[in-house]
Order: sequence, then structure tokens, then C-alpha cells
Amino acid sequence: MTRVFVTRNDDGKDVANWSGLLGPAMAEGLANVYWPEGERTASDTFQRYGGDLAGRVGFNFFRNYWPVLFKKLRRSPHH
Repeated sequence: MTRVFVTRNDDGKDVANWSGLLGPAMAEGLANVYWPEGERTASDTFQRYGGDLAGRVGFNFFRNYWPVLFKKLRRSPHH
């Protein structure tokens, strides 16, 4: 989850993931050009941005733990 907000620089130190945070925010702002006028509010934009970040967190979680989850799903209750 933290890698959405924090990443490592070339020296291996944890730093703010500005590109991972500002890139999607700017993309949502640009996407407002294509949304109907009534859905271009700051609230709607930040809601879509939050959904994007939540999706990234969920994908990262799934990517990290899918082998464990897959193993548990494959086990039958009779074994």
C-alpha cells in the first residue's frame, strides 16, 4: 500500500512518490475536458482521483499476495 505514496530513489532511500501522486491528479484534471459539464466539479475530480489511488493500492495488494490467495482458493475443504 505504501508504494503508492512512497517510493525509493536511486540511493535506495524512501521518498515521496510525486510522479505516482501528481500524474493521476493531472490526468483527472485533463479528463475533465471530456466529462459533461455537470461532472467537472472539484469534488467529482477528487472522487475519481481517490478511486484511481484506491485501485492502485488494491492492485498492489493483489499483486503481492496473489500466490497466497491462489493457494488458499485451490485447496479443497476435504484435504
